[in-house]
Amino acid sequence: MNSIIKRLKDPVLPAVLNSYSVIFFFNDRLFAAILLIVSFFNVVAGLSGLIAVITAVLIADRLGFNEMLLKQGVFSFNALLAGIGLGTFYEPSVVFAALLLMSSLLSLIISVVLNRFLGKYGLPYLSIPFVLTLWIIMLP
Repeated sequence: MNSIIKRLKDPVLPAVLNSYSVIFFFNDRLFAAILLIVSFFNVVAGLSGLIAVITAVLIADRLGFNEMLLKQGVFSFNALLAGIGLGTFYEPSVVFAALLLMSSLLSLIISVVLNRFLGKYGLPYLSIPFVLTLWIIMLP
C-alpha cells in the first residue's frame, strides 16, 4: 500500500498539478491548484479535464516516458486541454467517457511524437496535439 501511495506522489501528483500551470508557462503548484479549482466552474469540463490529465499521466508513467518531462506536465497538458474542450461540447454519458479516454491517449501520443520530432530541431509543439485531437474527435 505504501508503494502505491509513493507512486502516486512521485511523479503522478506533481505531473497532474504541473499540467495545469504549464498551460500558462508557469511552474507553480499554487497557481496550478487555483487553475484546477477554476476549471470546475463548469463541473463537467473540469472533471473531464482532470480525468483526461490523470489518464495521460498514468499511461505515460506506465509506458516509462521521460520522468522529468512527465513531472513538468509537458506530456499531459494537451490532454487536459482536450478533456476540458470535450467536456464543454458533450453531455456526460458512457460513450463520452470512452471518447474522453481515447482523446487523452491520442493527445499523449501526438505530444510524444511531436516532442521527439520537433525537439530535434529545437522547435516547440505547444498546443498542436490539443488542436489535432479535437479536430480528429469532433470531425464526424
